[in-house]
Amino acid sequence: MSDDVSSRLRVMTPPVSEPVSLSEAKLFLRIEHAAEDAVITRAIASAREACEHYLGSALLPQSLSFTGACDGRIRLMLPFGPATAIDAVTVTDDAGAETELVETDYRLSIDGYSVFFDTAPSGAFVTVEYVAALADTANALPALLKQGILHHVGAWMEQREGAAPMPLASLACYQPYRRVRL
Repeated sequence: MSDDVSSRLRVMTPPVSEPVSLSEAKLFLRIEHAAEDAVITRAIASAREACEHYLGSALLPQSLSFTGACDGRIRLMLPFGPATAIDAVTVTDDAGAETELVETDYRLSIDGYSVFFDTAPSGAFVTVEYVAALADTANALPALLKQGILHHVGAWMEQREGAAPMPLASLACYQPYRRVRL
């Protein structure tokens, strides 16, 4: 398995809605017609994904799966969170046999970015399936994060030949919420 964390993290179920609605984006962009609705909708989803990647956090509830090495530690750091619930923890041994742990064998950290085990899992890999989100609904998200997404959507709509770099206005909006790990 690669050391690249993103290759071990999978989105099982994406969010059911976006943090910014099509009508909010069109109002921000000053677009009144429906001819570009599909393009704007894709830009909203892309801006949300870029925001989440920058923050290291899921904005709205989504199901994720993360596989990490069993390295003798009792703590597994989740690369993307904050986890609000753990659906399953499975240990895979060297032969590929899987064993699902019972809920009393592990617990979620207070911040939602780590899973603690009562005893270090013995096997090759441990897979955690979990739900992560900063907020339950778009209305519960900080307005600053939504504003950053709108700025990013605006940049993508202006520069359609390729991916637009994250605008400074978006970065400024996201910075107070960015999770930094050492």
